[in-house]
Order: sequence, then C-alpha cells, then structure tokens
Amino acid sequence: MSVRCLARFAGLVVALACGCAHGPQRASTEHTQAVASLNAIANDESAAPDKRCRAVFSLFLQFIKPGSTPSEIHRVLTDTRWLAQTNVEGVYVVAGHIPVDCDFEEETAFVISVLPERVPSSGRPPNLGYYIYFTLAGGARRSEESAFGILAGRAAPDSKAVLKEFALCYPDGTVECVTKTGARN
Repeated sequence: MSVRCLARFAGLVVALACGCAHGPQRASTEHTQAVASLNAIANDESAAPDKRCRAVFSLFLQFIKPGSTPSEIHRVLTDTRWLAQTNVEGVYVVAGHIPVDCDFEEETAFVISVLPERVPSSGRPPNLGYYIYFTLAGGARRSEESAFGILAGRAAPDSKAVLKEFALCYPDGTVECVTKTGARN
C-alpha cells in the first residue's frame, strides 16, 4: 500500500472515530470541490502542460476506481474539454509490454496520450509524455470512439462497459497501476 493510500486510510479512520454528525456531508462537499478544482486545472489552457497532466492523473488516482461504470467515471470527469486535446488509441495487437492486464477475448485495452500538444521549437510534447493505459471490460475490440465516449460521458448506456484497471505512466518512467485490489507499482 502506498504512502498516499495509507494517509487517506488514516484520515478516514480519524474521521470515523470522531463521529461528527456533519462528517459525510462535509466529505461529500470536499470531494465535489476537489473534483471541480482538478477538472478546472485540466482544462486551463493557460496553465503549464505538466500541471494540467498531473490534474488529470489526480482525477484518476484519487477519484476513479476500477470497477467504475461509464456514469461513475463521468461523475469524476465532469468537464472533459481536455480530452479533445488527447489521443485515445486502442491496443488491438501487443508486440511488447503494456502495464495493464487485458483478456483480449473479452476486454479492450486503450492508451491515452494526455495533452500531447507539440512545442514548435523542439517538436516534442511539452509534458514529456504522460500516458494512461486502461482496460474496459465488456467487449473485445471496442472502438476508440466508444472509449472516448465513455470517458467524455457521451456514450450510450452500456451495462457491460466497466473500467477494469488503469495505469498512470509518468515522464520519469514511474508507472502506477491501479486494480480492484489497490495500487501496485
């Protein structure tokens, strides 16, 4: 268990031990405010690209859980204008390692190049490579448009579409994989 997870768990234990009658509502308000703030940063085109990418990663790491349905994902990704600046690509053939498990007969893996805009002077992405790999259960060879629609909250209801797991790949080579059992590196 990561230090971040332990800290959140400890905070939850303290909150439950206090027994404050207003605790759940305050926690819900704080959750809503944090989600809104991170969505605002992700969409702020005047913010540094790395800051925007880290906001997207924080939305996934802190608020999206494996097993989430499209509607649960969209309750976190409430303002997905940043997605219009990304690439969502299906992983239909694997010629190497991908950081998520995928049963290609029943699931589809995807990779998002988060805000891959190029800097004209160098031709390199300003964020130096933030990627999110994720697996959607409920259909082999699901289209990229379908995955984009699920993330953007524009997909038709699909009871089979469930986020199985995801991996956050940072420019420094760090990879955080998140499964139903928790984070693993």
